[in-house]
Amino acid sequence: MSKGCLKEKLAGVAQKLGKYKLMLIGVIVLYTILSFYNLGNFVSPRTFSKIKNDEFVVFEVLDEYKVPTKINMFVGYDNVYLYTFLADNYSGDESVFVNDETVTTEYDDVLTWQKKDFNKEKTKTKYIMLKSYWDSTSIGELVFLDDDDSIVETKLIKGSKGVALVDEPETIQLESNYMNSSYFDEVYFPRAVHEIFSNDYIFENTHPPLGKIIMYIPISIFGMSPFTYRFMGNVAGIIMILAMFWVGKEFFNDEKYGLFAAIIMALDGMHFAQTRIGTVDSFLALFCILAFLFFLKYLKIQDNAEYKKRNLMLAISGLFWGCAVSTKWNTAFVGVALGVLFFIDYFENKKMFVDKKLNYKPLLAGAFSFVLIPVVIYLASYLPVYWNSNETASYSYINELGDTESETVSPDSIEGFIKYQIAMFQYHANLGPDHNEDYTEHPFSSKWYTWPVSIRPMWFYVDSYDDGTKSTIASMANPAIWWLSCITFVYTFVYTIVKKDKNGFILLVMALITWLSYARITRDMYIYHYFIVLPYMMLTIVFMMSKLVNWKPKLKKLIPILCVVFLLTFMYFYPVYSGARVSSRYIDSTKWLSTWVY
Repeated sequence: MSKGCLKEKLAGVAQKLGKYKLMLIGVIVLYTILSFYNLGNFVSPRTFSKIKNDEFVVFEVLDEYKVPTKINMFVGYDNVYLYTFLADNYSGDESVFVNDETVTTEYDDVLTWQKKDFNKEKTKTKYIMLKSYWDSTSIGELVFLDDDDSIVETKLIKGSKGVALVDEPETIQLESNYMNSSYFDEVYFPRAVHEIFSNDYIFENTHPPLGKIIMYIPISIFGMSPFTYRFMGNVAGIIMILAMFWVGKEFFNDEKYGLFAAIIMALDGMHFAQTRIGTVDSFLALFCILAFLFFLKYLKIQDNAEYKKRNLMLAISGLFWGCAVSTKWNTAFVGVALGVLFFIDYFENKKMFVDKKLNYKPLLAGAFSFVLIPVVIYLASYLPVYWNSNETASYSYINELGDTESETVSPDSIEGFIKYQIAMFQYHANLGPDHNEDYTEHPFSSKWYTWPVSIRPMWFYVDSYDDGTKSTIASMANPAIWWLSCITFVYTFVYTIVKKDKNGFILLVMALITWLSYARITRDMYIYHYFIVLPYMMLTIVFMMSKLVNWKPKLKKLIPILCVVFLLTFMYFYPVYSGARVSSRYIDSTKWLSTWVY
């Protein structure tokens, strides 16, 4: 093909797409490159040794000039409980070893590189024995270090469980950071992914499993690593930008506003930080946006002749909402908001009666879309858990004497499944002060009414260095977007009341029901719970601009100006969103509010 023909074809494609779609492609490409940059290491220990109680391994120290004083290990899918023993000579007799001390890790050390001190007396030793005193000791790779963090060469000489400890030396990392280790709630979700599909007891069973099943897709192909367990969430974050474009286009009947909505999403700090971490919040936010998108399509089809297409849009909306609820329960609030809009549409458009007879068809379509489909998806999402013969949960109940008793339940029967769901609810309910005498408020918890102004970000990760630099990650606002959205929300509220604007009403219903539903929850809550409210707040910015441009077309120049402002604030806060290593002084300069701790 000649260059001229290629240019003509490209020009034809560009003309067909239009300038706004071309600009959208550019935004998505740039965001994709930035979001995948330093997402996480692709190489990580893949084989793990689970050393049970009283099992041991023995290493011979090959470097006679170095004294091993630290164990650097990649903690597997459980804790580590080890005794360390030293000996000058070893010929198979364990009695020559002298116990040094214990080495342990905590539950939040899972899938991280950990340095643990031993041999504090700095005894020169020829042999090291590591002996487990709990069945759960799990290690992916291990190396011994001296006081200067130099590797001490050793050789495994006894214990078949030790083979997996030294079979991937190329994966060894001498410093733990977010690139090579889990951080924040990644200590729960990737671990749960492994346990679900490895027939192990599932440590994190407090949320439905669909999000973890999605996370498993790249892990099943390439193995577990920070990159693979963050991959699907990051992809969901990219798709969210595209989804916001279609929502904006559908809502305002103009690709210009669709592009504006997409750019706002792409330049938000919480969206960037929350979708690059290996948790499930990316999926539930994406599913909620898609559910809203197809519900908008449903509302726009008023022609009774197109009832099949209308019902199809409603069913797809219900499908995505079912996926959201099968990821986390808090997305039920979005379903409530959509339900309110459904019944308002049913009554307002006089669909209750046809030829003086009750029109039950829309109600059946609603029940099918938002009851039957979500229930089927929810039950289907539990199939991998159902097939896991080792999964149990603790279910509490009041006996006949009025005392609280607990029961271990498994989701392998109808009764067991129901109790399993109640156990999930009890876990979350007991996190609050009303049911927990030992309740202590989490230092980064925040009240629901503080979220729109981002009073307290959720601090995910920090690492400080001797040269005065720092790497930190916080789930927080792009303040230019969030603080403006507070103003535009008020504008939308007032405009809707005065003008009786239907689109404004839809936004208000979605935002207020989804947000205010948190007001009755007494357990600890965090700003990332606002993630499913955020798209509607962003759309109020687009809503206000659309009304201002309709009023005075020259004001359309404000849209690119706002985009530039959002871009500049995103760039300024980028190190805080991404974990980029910069000076501590720079990080401190971004703390515009005294409550911003990161």
